[in-house]
Amino acid sequence: MGSEPVIQHLPLKSDERFKVFGTPAAGMVKSECGFVEVSETKGVSKMTQERQKRGNPYKRGDTWTIDYSFEDPATGKKIRKRKGGYATKKEAEKALAIKKAKILQGDLSDEIHDVSVLGNTVVTKDVSFKDYAEIWLEMHKEKVSFGTYRQYKNVLKFIYPVIGDKKLNSINRSDITYILQNVADGRVKTSKAIVSMVFKNAVIDDIIDKDPCQYIDIRKLKHKNRPTLTAEQASKLVQDSLENDKISPIIILALFLGLRQGEILALKYSDFNFDKHEVKITKQISLIAPKVYGEKEPKTLRSIRTLYLPLYVEQYIKERYKKLSANGIDVNSYICIVDATKDIHWRGLQRRIEKALKAWGESVGIENLSIHCLRHTCATLLIKNGVPAKKVSDLLGHANISTTIDIYCDVFQAQEDVANTMQSIIVTI
Repeated sequence: MGSEPVIQHLPLKSDERFKVFGTPAAGMVKSECGFVEVSETKGVSKMTQERQKRGNPYKRGDTWTIDYSFEDPATGKKIRKRKGGYATKKEAEKALAIKKAKILQGDLSDEIHDVSVLGNTVVTKDVSFKDYAEIWLEMHKEKVSFGTYRQYKNVLKFIYPVIGDKKLNSINRSDITYILQNVADGRVKTSKAIVSMVFKNAVIDDIIDKDPCQYIDIRKLKHKNRPTLTAEQASKLVQDSLENDKISPIIILALFLGLRQGEILALKYSDFNFDKHEVKITKQISLIAPKVYGEKEPKTLRSIRTLYLPLYVEQYIKERYKKLSANGIDVNSYICIVDATKDIHWRGLQRRIEKALKAWGESVGIENLSIHCLRHTCATLLIKNGVPAKKVSDLLGHANISTTIDIYCDVFQAQEDVANTMQSIIVTI
């Protein structure tokens, strides 16, 4: 066995720092300390020896070429590149210096066009839907409420078995349509919105060119409408609910004012102004941490609103306050509480309401009746009785009137059909 090569370390000059990423000149190899001279070439590949002889830049035909390399941030593998066409050696040296300066700074924008940085994670264009969605979900964890985050997570869990392993850039509108067709009734719009947020973020990150959810009409995907009570059924439910002090305020306010369950639970007697016949909606009770409920801001700015009280509702709240004052109820008490001396268990109260409504619905032949169905009933009855969409939208606290029209398009269409029928009758007289 011959003796090992004798290595002499040479300090790098400031103007030669770019050579760390280039090909060393003849008689030099790369080490942890920079380029070093060797007394022999044993152990060096023929390709490396060839590069050492020609140097960097080097001439190819009538022009000059540069070699450089960098680590792929996605795979960790070394990528070697070559770029030619420089007229002079000086021009090539300058180009190589610029390339290496950028690479030293971590700027690979000129080298890799199929990667993006999402948060602190490098993402390639062949990333799967699940991998990208999980990164997106983690980034939004601190930006939304816990309840919203949990909703995002639950929707994505339903979708992963279908398209989770597919490449993000290979998913098309047909894939999304298939998923939405199998979503539970009433959750089509929410599911589409969440999935679309993932794809829109991917468009911004230059992973895909367009959102495949963009032109899907969810109205054609809805399997059936939410249960809606007739005016007679709504009146009966109000009367029957008066027998139960724990659920009656929630049912009455959902039917008369179209309030969300969380908004009703957050109402206190101090939110009512009987002199002006008004109630202010400024907060809601919602899940703020695992198994922890508390007050939080409403869904949107339009959800903060002041509503005029129907006479029946105003009299009901006054009588309830007077009746329950013996249990320690005061103006700062939540209206849904019957005893101020007991702790509030929001989830337990919600379950009692859900159970009572389901049982009542089944007694009149309506399946899966919920508080949201009462809100839906309120809006539907108002629209059928000629109340303009703008006023219904303001009552419900929708972010945009288009939301109201989208949800209740069938009801508006029914009104249009009635109007057209009347037109045809009169014209033929």
